[in-house]
Amino acid sequence: DVLGIDGPQGRALAWDQFLGKICSREAALSRDIDAEAVRQLLELLATKTRESITGTGPLTESDLADAYRLITSTDPLEAARVLLGRMPGLTARDQEAGTRSFVDSEMLAALRGGMVARFIQNPYQAVAGKSRWRHPLGELGCAVASLLIRRFRLSSTHCVVASGQAMNRWGEPTLALDCLIVGSQECDTTPLSGAGLRILEGFVDTLDLETCQLDDVELVECWIRVLRLGEDLPKGLSITRCTIEHIEGVGGPSGLPSWMRPRPTASTSRLPKRLGRKDIRKSPVCLKKSARPKPRMR
Repeated sequence: DVLGIDGPQGRALAWDQFLGKICSREAALSRDIDAEAVRQLLELLATKTRESITGTGPLTESDLADAYRLITSTDPLEAARVLLGRMPGLTARDQEAGTRSFVDSEMLAALRGGMVARFIQNPYQAVAGKSRWRHPLGELGCAVASLLIRRFRLSSTHCVVASGQAMNRWGEPTLALDCLIVGSQECDTTPLSGAGLRILEGFVDTLDLETCQLDDVELVECWIRVLRLGEDLPKGLSITRCTIEHIEGVGGPSGLPSWMRPRPTASTSRLPKRLGRKDIRKSPVCLKKSARPKPRMR
């Protein structure tokens, strides 16, 4: 029945139920931690990998122990260390001894979405680590977060508040973008107002301007993997000096909306391949084929 639901919501519900079952199994085996805590532990570990280069790990024994302390407020004793040693979804890879990584990308995405939903529920508690996140929340992660915030009886307003806290209180622009995109999915036809929020150097997987209606938000020097164009730029959304890997919704350079056309002095011989050329620089958006920029160290 779950798999019969169309679209990402069906996958989100399937993963939500699957994670609930495997966490219940692990809790029954360990006896000193409940299923909800096991799930939060996995979500925290999945979120930790957003700081890594690969996006899947590696996670050290110290990372697992620190996550256990944060979730349970106790040190991991013998039974807990056994649990940490068999955490579902983690496996040893070709890395240094004692480290593990997540093996399934969809499980990783679903767990990350759960942590974003919990942050929206309580944005006054930090979830980010010592380094900025390098990996955005994908479609499945956003769908899981959307599913959970409805379960928590939260609204798009909570998402906006959480986005502001992520950027201004915790200095985590990628989390701020996660919250805004999840919140926009809760708005049917009315754009989601960001209340003047300025997000600097964040990462977003897909910015769909047909479905992700944002207002009074400024994205500056962000990295966008896929930009799906609508007929017009949503009013109140500013995209400035951002790096965009792919553009969907146009057949060539002539199909670009007016707000994305290059300056008259720009070289039209360097348009992106998907648009017919290799590279384009324009105002207010800067498209590049190069790899995502490294966040600035603060």
